[in-house]
Amino acid sequence: MVYNFTFLLNFYISSIMAVMKTIAISINNFNEIPDESKFLIYKECCQEYDACNELDNIFKIILKYTDIAPTYNLSENKSTFNDYIKRWIKSYTEACKNIPSKHEAKEKMACSDPAIKAIIQNAMSYCDDEVCKLECYHNLFMSAENIQGELLEEFIANNIEPLGWIWCKGTTLKSIDFCKADGSAFLQIKNKYNTENSSSKKIRNGLSVKVEAWYRLDRNEVYCWDKLNEIINRYNSTQHTCNMTEEDYITFVSKVAAANKQIVCDK
Repeated sequence: MVYNFTFLLNFYISSIMAVMKTIAISINNFNEIPDESKFLIYKECCQEYDACNELDNIFKIILKYTDIAPTYNLSENKSTFNDYIKRWIKSYTEACKNIPSKHEAKEKMACSDPAIKAIIQNAMSYCDDEVCKLECYHNLFMSAENIQGELLEEFIANNIEPLGWIWCKGTTLKSIDFCKADGSAFLQIKNKYNTENSSSKKIRNGLSVKVEAWYRLDRNEVYCWDKLNEIINRYNSTQHTCNMTEEDYITFVSKVAAANKQIVCDK
């Protein structure tokens, strides 16, 4: 039997597109499954990824407040609850294995624009070597800026996890970076006052739970650690108080950088 080549090609492309087609899936797509069954499926999937027990608390929270569970784009032919929850667990476990302080920076993917070099070189009368050094310095600062927000979360986690908070690594909750283990409080962290866009704020304000929002650096180099300490201590049921400072944070990132020279890259 002789097949028309165009027909076979179109059939092949259609088959590939069907497999590649994705749909947005959240935990609300599976309301017909009882919570008890969801938890059993979740525990079975945890064994595959060797997930730690603290993830149990986050899972119980998203069963209670389903709108704070993340939404994933999954293949249409792989969009069962098992697929969703495996993606959720994997997101968390991979983040646990790749903590920010162990991060190794990679060279940037985008090439530098030669026109930018030309503008700087001629405006400042720099030689070729000088403008190349400036580009390396720029890359270093951008590299450090890209990882700093995650280092900030790691520093905060080190200080508040002993007080009953969980670091929601890997975007396990929507617009939430930390939660109390019992689901009584939620916290979103930003590095600077201008690092949150309107879309992110809208998502946070539209959630069914109150999310405390905090940023480290305000205008005019004013640091806001007192506000964060107040939030943490407000929900604190232990005998220890939280007293994070900018000096402690700088000490933390300095030690991390000294121990891990690959955390930034100048290329």
